[in-house]
Amino acid sequence: MFFIFASSRGMAQPKDPRTEIRVFRYYICNIIEPYYMALDNQRGLFFEDSEKKPEINNRRWPHFIDFEIKKRCDKKSVLQFGKQGEFSEVFANSYNHGGGTPHPLSRAQFEKLKDKLFKLAEETKNNL
Repeated sequence: MFFIFASSRGMAQPKDPRTEIRVFRYYICNIIEPYYMALDNQRGLFFEDSEKKPEINNRRWPHFIDFEIKKRCDKKSVLQFGKQGEFSEVFANSYNHGGGTPHPLSRAQFEKLKDKLFKLAEETKNNL
């Protein structure tokens, strides 16, 4: 799984492959527990108001995944990703449907995106 923190221009992420983006940080993670709901324990209140402890049916964030970070790039420099290219639909769907909703990638897209991010991070590191 990727967590990518990036921006382009405007309020919505366009699906235009020519739109350029900048990546501020990214994390590549292995999923340990793919999806579960936590309602009755402290974890179920992690994103909620733990003081007021809302009722189960009023909780806004009961959904979780567990993951471990395998690779990170959270340096202060910005990665100039360039044109979204073949990732334009994936980036737009993830951002525009909830501001970070998971969106599936093919294995080939995953590997290509990972290679591009690694290369950009290395180039940025060498230019500092």
